[in-house]
Amino acid sequence: MDELISELRSTQAKEERQIGSTVNTNDLPISNATSKGLSNEVPPDPFVQENLEETPDSEEDTKDDCHELTSSQVPISFHIMKLDFDALAQVKKENQVEIGIDKIKCCKKYKIENVFAGIIKKLSVFGADTACLELVDESGSICGSCPLAVVDEFGLKVGTIVLLSKCSLWKINGNHLNIVGANIRKVI
Repeated sequence: MDELISELRSTQAKEERQIGSTVNTNDLPISNATSKGLSNEVPPDPFVQENLEETPDSEEDTKDDCHELTSSQVPISFHIMKLDFDALAQVKKENQVEIGIDKIKCCKKYKIENVFAGIIKKLSVFGADTACLELVDESGSICGSCPLAVVDEFGLKVGTIVLLSKCSLWKINGNHLNIVGANIRKVI
């Protein structure tokens, strides 16, 4: 954090030297800094549209931008998910799926006999042989675990629509699906 603050201050100091109009009060003696702070000048109103300056877009301005989003902060594109949900609705209609993920999450049983479907939203690998995936539909999301061999065998990846049946439920912080190859009816 200290390195980030130091970097911001050095960038600000470079900009002030280039502009030449701003005085860094940290470099002045205390008496000068206090007299500068009590200036009679009225600062410009930041909400007045005519006072806003446009900044040119260039690679120099953005390469050191500390406000760039990291990959973990970038949201998943809505229109892709919207298309996936449309495809999921079609698959549910074709396969007569009547149970949603919200009902599975509230289920008291230890096995789901009905056919249900979901889109793989997240796929993580744990250890050498286990994968954790998050299934989502219009009603909610639920996590599940399956062997990596199943992921490879069926080609499971983020965005894939999966039809499942006869899945066991683990009661780990709510319901958690235990998925094996025999549970997967169809992968789209």
